[in-house]
Amino acid sequence: MPHLPTIGGQSKSEEKKRNLILLTPEFFKKWDSFVETHPSGSIYHLSGLKKVLEESFKHITGEILAICEEDSSEIVAGLPLYLVNSKITGKRYVSSPFANFCNPLTSDPEDAKHLFDYLIGIYNQQTPSYMEVKAKPNDYFDGDIPFGASANYLHHFIELNLPPNILLRNFHKKAVRVPISKAMKNGLLLKSAESEQDMFRFYQIYHKARKRIGLPAIPYKFFKKLWEVFHPAGQLQLIMCVLDNKVIGASILLKFKDWVYIEYGHDLLEYRKLCVNHFLDWEAIKLASQEEYKFLSFGRTALNNSGLIQYKNRWGTTIEQLLTYTHPETDGEADKTKEASWKYRLVRKMCVMSPRLIYDLLSASVYRHMG
Repeated sequence: MPHLPTIGGQSKSEEKKRNLILLTPEFFKKWDSFVETHPSGSIYHLSGLKKVLEESFKHITGEILAICEEDSSEIVAGLPLYLVNSKITGKRYVSSPFANFCNPLTSDPEDAKHLFDYLIGIYNQQTPSYMEVKAKPNDYFDGDIPFGASANYLHHFIELNLPPNILLRNFHKKAVRVPISKAMKNGLLLKSAESEQDMFRFYQIYHKARKRIGLPAIPYKFFKKLWEVFHPAGQLQLIMCVLDNKVIGASILLKFKDWVYIEYGHDLLEYRKLCVNHFLDWEAIKLASQEEYKFLSFGRTALNNSGLIQYKNRWGTTIEQLLTYTHPETDGEADKTKEASWKYRLVRKMCVMSPRLIYDLLSASVYRHMG
């Protein structure tokens, strides 16, 4: 493991020398074990996601930063860091592209400071457009870091501390419980994916939904890699809503530790009146509860997406504010204003109006620069 001699130091709490290190692949298993045991460790920290991102997007490369005790080489803190290098949008560093959040994994404010000091050093050497760390609230760094913080996203989740039939009582009657009842009466069935071919069926639904709402579609290779890396490990389940042997909706469930994360759930518009999305979310809750997970995440939502926030609120969710730490420090308005820009509105209009071939080319072009 290569040492980075300019960063490191001595923990005030444990008084042991520590080094900041870039992990090489032979130590990824050790890193994943550390993520497993750390209270803030999530599926977005795992080395498997690094493999997925790098093999799906040529413009994204990652490193795993780890602070290790000098004597024992035990990992005590760390953070995945990805370079997103675009000829159009410039280069920037992100804690985990396309992830809802990816906290620095620390248990000591001093370690958090070392990690952020290292990021500042990278910024000064490489001069990227900016650096970004997406995080849930954390007791081990509280603003005493050289990054600005903005709070433009919410995270909704359900604590699975009661049986599903009891949790159901906390859901909004008209907006959630009635649609769930309708879905059951409509004869919708749940199927769990068995092969990558099922993932492709999901992608066809996802692709149609993204085009309909005017957003570019992530290339299929990303979902294929997700399946290849996480499904064999039991960390990905694709659930599908089936009617008359036809898949009319699907959601990806990512599973890690106490959490199940609902990702990329979509339905076919022509079947929406059958309450497909309510069916999928309800089945995800039941599955997570049956498998004895403690929390189910509905993912992150931008503050300006009032419709989606209202939908998630009605499931009796707990809400926490997500923080985005950036350097150089911004006023936090960029995320709020990008959707009002003429470029954003133009891309959305082109997505809706373009024929399939042009839309696919546009999507591939956009995602060669995103992350």
